[in-house]
Amino acid sequence: MSDEWEGELTITQPGDVVGEKTGEVAIENRARLVDLTHGYSGSAFVLGAETVTLGRLPEATISLDGSSISREHARIVNESLGHWVLEDVGSRNGTYLNNVPVKRATLSYGDIIRLGNDAVFVFTRHDSFEQQLLEAQKLESVGRLAGGVAHDFNNMLGVVLANAQYMLARAQRGEPIEPEEIRACLDDQLEAANHATKLTRQLLHFARLGEGDQVLTDVSELVETVLSLCRRSFGPQITVERNKPDEPLVVNVDPSQLSAALMNLLVNAGDALAGGSGSIHVDVRALSHGSSTARQLPLLPFGRYVEIAVADTGSGMDDATRSRIFEPFFTTKEGSGTGLGLASAYGVVRRHGGDIRVESELGEGTTFRVYLPRHDAPPPQQGRRINPTPSSGEWSLLEGAILVIDDERSVRTSISRLLALAGHSNVLLAADGLEGIEMYRANRAGIGLVLLDMKMPGLDGAATFERLVEIDPDVVVLLISGNLDDAPSKLRRAVRQTLPKPFTLSELRTAINACRRADRKTSSRRS
Repeated sequence: MSDEWEGELTITQPGDVVGEKTGEVAIENRARLVDLTHGYSGSAFVLGAETVTLGRLPEATISLDGSSISREHARIVNESLGHWVLEDVGSRNGTYLNNVPVKRATLSYGDIIRLGNDAVFVFTRHDSFEQQLLEAQKLESVGRLAGGVAHDFNNMLGVVLANAQYMLARAQRGEPIEPEEIRACLDDQLEAANHATKLTRQLLHFARLGEGDQVLTDVSELVETVLSLCRRSFGPQITVERNKPDEPLVVNVDPSQLSAALMNLLVNAGDALAGGSGSIHVDVRALSHGSSTARQLPLLPFGRYVEIAVADTGSGMDDATRSRIFEPFFTTKEGSGTGLGLASAYGVVRRHGGDIRVESELGEGTTFRVYLPRHDAPPPQQGRRINPTPSSGEWSLLEGAILVIDDERSVRTSISRLLALAGHSNVLLAADGLEGIEMYRANRAGIGLVLLDMKMPGLDGAATFERLVEIDPDVVVLLISGNLDDAPSKLRRAVRQTLPKPFTLSELRTAINACRRADRKTSSRRS
């Protein structure tokens, strides 16, 4: 596919924000083609006033590769404001609109365009109203989860506070505490803290990955995360079952948007269970879409898909309700729903080149089926982030001091205690980036590792790292943060390792060992 474009066509990579204006029309409100198949998969080709040509010719507006694509294959004509037409220009292998061969057809937002067998685009647009729908959907989802999450956090904090106050009161009275009793209190606190850590990371997963970023994602893992959150909003009489596929099923999506869409489907399923009892079943499977499924999925081009089915044993819907279920602001939950959740979920799936189908009968329950194009590539690894499960590899002490830079006093102290427990008695503590820089400058030869927090007032982790590199290009840095996804990708690649907060002694040891191995590799390359 050509990297050079002329006229009014603008290319945006996944996650780019286009805010310039041409004439009276803001680009972010224009029609666009989103590529679903080529090396630019996920890129948006913003359409202007001129006719857009597609084909293998280098001078085509969108130049494509593929044996089934003709030199001059198709064009998209802007005949009037908001009226777009797709035309086949005598191609050998045909132009298809929603899997139907066409010579000339009017386009509607959400349409799927296929050229031969090698190129698939979705005709869509992005505007402020759609973005508001997405935000409203996420707010509605978070609101539904808030009660269950707050309940869990209160329980966990209650365990920590009760045990801490118990041991403190006994110590203040001078009453001896048996080691077994101390161990039991601390075990309870650790269990509560680990539970809180897991819940916090699940919530961060739901809110992270700046909207608009499409990445290769294992659907099964994403569904598991969403399910673990949604279970907290269900009553104790609701059972949740799921089938896991035997292999990774990968799609190219914005995980934040898809998580919100699936969460609304699950919350909707929970609401459908009268009296707060019944069952919800979630199934993820691979689907080969061809002539046998053409009638059920008329909007999707033939190919390989991932199907996510959410079924409930609720009261079901009549035909009138089912026909309006995806309309914005349509709700059957008078006084408690906005009517945006399912409408926004539908929009998210269509913008990703997929479709949602609903099956429901009164008294028989409801099943929502989400279809998304499947990708062959494996999901990306999480860089050099440390696996929460510690390795059983050998542990040896670092040469030199360890400098801890974190603006939270209690965090600095806690980390120094863990390091002391691991045998590192030579630990320097800095309360902010500037103090850390001066400490490193004064003790450069004697510092073997820097533990650097990401979010700090004044100089944050990224700015502090840049200053440290100016002092010593070979500085060894372990980046620590409560939300590593907020750290710039360039910074995550530049540091030796990353470690999410909170972490255990074993996880810290694993991270430090990884820094040692990375440092040895770097040293051998320099020599």
